[in-house]
Amino acid sequence: MSMYYTTPGGYRRLRERLEKAREAYFQVCATNEEAAGAGDSSVWHDNFAYEENQRQMQALARRVRDLENLCSQVQIAPVPASPPAEVRIGTRVRIRVDENDTEQALFIGGYDDGDPSQGRVSYNSPLAQALMGREPGDVFEARIGPRTRIIEIVELLPPPEEEISS
Repeated sequence: MSMYYTTPGGYRRLRERLEKAREAYFQVCATNEEAAGAGDSSVWHDNFAYEENQRQMQALARRVRDLENLCSQVQIAPVPASPPAEVRIGTRVRIRVDENDTEQALFIGGYDDGDPSQGRVSYNSPLAQALMGREPGDVFEARIGPRTRIIEIVELLPPPEEEISS
């Protein structure tokens, strides 16, 4: 069995995704009878509404199973209240990228918990993998997407409050 890591905030978001998937599954299940009656007397072939309902039920059931499985395999990594000496899961890091010399702060989140719009990258993403174990002042090349970039670790910052408590 594989072990995945997440932060307290990441575990909360994972549980929320699981609950939303369950709700969606039960909503589709509730329309099953209606979908069966939408076509001719057959609930199998030539009844697009029923077939689509079944496809959605199966996809959502698979999503629920996958999220339940992930919940059972995650280990919550503690988020340091103050910046650690090097980048690791639960670290907020300010970096400078060569191409435009702008700085950005990123939080290294748990498995499958990236959301660039929130400034969070999953530790298993290529960018986070390139940052892991690095210290402030480190300058290095990393292949991110189709290009090689020069990245500088400017500083390590305290984590967002919502990442510490769940």
